[in-house]
Amino acid sequence: MSATSPSEVARLPGERKEGGCTFVRADGSRCPHAPPQSGGLCHWHDATVKKSGSKLKEQLESLVREGESLEGFQLQGADLSHVHLTHRQRAKSVNLTRANLTRANLQDAHLFHIDLRHSSLLKADFRRANLNYAQLDGVNLLGADIRETKLEHIEWGRHVLQEFTARDLMRQGKVFESHERYAEAEETYRALSLAMADRGHANAAGRFFQSQMVMRRMQLPLWSQRRLWSKMADLICGYGEVPGRVFAFASMVILLSAAVYLFGGIAGLHGPIAVDPEASLLDNFLTFLTCVYFSVVTFTTVGYGDIHPEGWVRACAVLEAFTGAFSISLFVVVFVKRMTR
Repeated sequence: MSATSPSEVARLPGERKEGGCTFVRADGSRCPHAPPQSGGLCHWHDATVKKSGSKLKEQLESLVREGESLEGFQLQGADLSHVHLTHRQRAKSVNLTRANLTRANLQDAHLFHIDLRHSSLLKADFRRANLNYAQLDGVNLLGADIRETKLEHIEWGRHVLQEFTARDLMRQGKVFESHERYAEAEETYRALSLAMADRGHANAAGRFFQSQMVMRRMQLPLWSQRRLWSKMADLICGYGEVPGRVFAFASMVILLSAAVYLFGGIAGLHGPIAVDPEASLLDNFLTFLTCVYFSVVTFTTVGYGDIHPEGWVRACAVLEAFTGAFSISLFVVVFVKRMTR
């Protein structure tokens, strides 16, 4: 019995012919594989056909060698352990976008630089697989097993699929359904955060933790106190992951307080310090810089005593001093957390 050539293996269980299956790729082209019956989906794109058999991995690898797109392939539950789906030119990606790999076994698979954008990886097993340089924008990673998976230089995109879906449902007014998707997104981000932390990827772990907390906030009642506090924690410090936000918050408080001192008036060693409508723009700007100086001194609770507030401006100074002490402590905590992770 003669051996089957790679090309013949790739074309099983149907040869390519003009007017192939009805699946349309993102670039507008159609899949060239012949469907079992005219006007239908081919073996690879038909979700009702179970993908199994000893030749399955060999068929897929042969398609990759021929440079064919695997976009939209329905491979749910398939045993693809040790499969090698990498382009001959390592700089190019194998196109497995919009694919269904739900519960697929991809243990020890070599998927270097693979493009899995908008694919379903629900409860897929990627243990010890190589996903370095993979594109995972908009994928469904809920329940995926990524223990010991190589995850270097991944393009994660902005959000996981559940978050996109949840926001769409919220815009449609489907609150209950959107909260379910937000909960799934929170679970996914939590798993990714832990996985990145175990690998020592502090920036990625922090980013996913922040997204996890945002998804938790989105499940709270819109005008609840807990949601308000959660939003403030996000704005001020990114849930402890963005020291730059603390610095930006402190700068905003200092400048706003300086504006209050400029228009409310403060007392200096040589008389009152306040905006003067009859003075030049330069003189008023120099007065504002003096108010900024006093605001910084108040914010840092140094208090040199050369300038002091009077009247109702004292309330602003007290509030700024309290906010400054809190912000400085918060910055130290967030900065140390980032540096020691």
